[in-house]
Formats: sequence, structure tokens, C-alpha cells
Amino acid sequence: SDLFEVLGDKGKGLIRNALSLRELRAGEDLYRQGVQGDRMFLLLEGLLNSVYTLSGYEGSAKVEQIESGRHFGEECVLGENSRSSTVAAVTDCVLLEIEREVIRDLVSENGELLSFLNMEMNLGHEKIMKSQWGIKKQSSTAAKKSKKENASRTLQTFLTDLFPSSSNKETP
Repeated sequence: SDLFEVLGDKGKGLIRNALSLRELRAGEDLYRQGVQGDRMFLLLEGLLNSVYTLSGYEGSAKVEQIESGRHFGEECVLGENSRSSTVAAVTDCVLLEIEREVIRDLVSENGELLSFLNMEMNLGHEKIMKSQWGIKKQSSTAAKKSKKENASRTLQTFLTDLFPSSSNKETP
């Protein structure tokens, strides 16, 4: 992971002692959108999906697939933020968890790490914004279709009322 390149030797030593292993079964949620988080993760084995749900809209949109070697969840360790998406296991997974305090101690001594994690967090927010557009587009398409259907029904009713004899014609 790029995370370890930025840590330096001292940071790697500190983080090694603070890591905890976590296993996740296929179909299980690692965390849910909107929940407060206090750790970030590094996926060692498996595949995860990150999914975003937009309040007021039906459905959800996949933000990204997280593959082995990737770290994620930094938005909750750098600030008091809630999870911006739901992350669930596609396959059985093995992850490393890094607690907020450990990361905060590391970034207070390593400006390059702070900069790197902020950049990663911003990229994550950009992916979520793009997935929001997909949800809105799907919802607005459904709304347009519904409006068209309503307009067609209104027009049919109006024309039937205007020309009642044409709707009652008997066919030979």
C-alpha cells in the first residue's frame, strides 16, 4: 500500500504495534453509511464494495470496489466525520484496523502522511459525488417517465371527454 511508503521507518514501527486483524465473511457489512467511525482499514485479502445511498432517492450507487492492498476510511480518523458510504464484503476478507489515535499521532509528526491521507480522502469524496450524480440521473429519469405517463393519461381523458362519440363507436 502507498500508505506504508509515506509512513517512513519510525511510522511503520509505531503502526505495526497498533494494528489489529479483522475477518469479514462475504455479504457482511464492515460499516454503514452515516455511522461514526474511529478507525481506518487496510484490506489484505478479498474484495469489498463501497455503496452510497442518497436520502430522498430510491436505490443506491456503487462508489468503488476496494481490492487487496488498498487502505480506506481515513475520513473518520482525520476528523469527527461519519462514514460516507456503506462498505460490504463481496468475498471473505482479511483486514487490518488502525485506530484513530494512532493515525492522529502519526500525522502530527509526519506532514507528508497528513497530506497523503487528505488527498486520499478528497479522492474518495469525489467518487461519492460522481455516484450521487448517477442516483440523481436515475431518479430524474424515472420522474420524467412518470410525468410523461401522467400527461398521456390526462390528454387521453381530455380527448375522450371532448369527443365522447369517438370512444363509443362500435366496430362492424
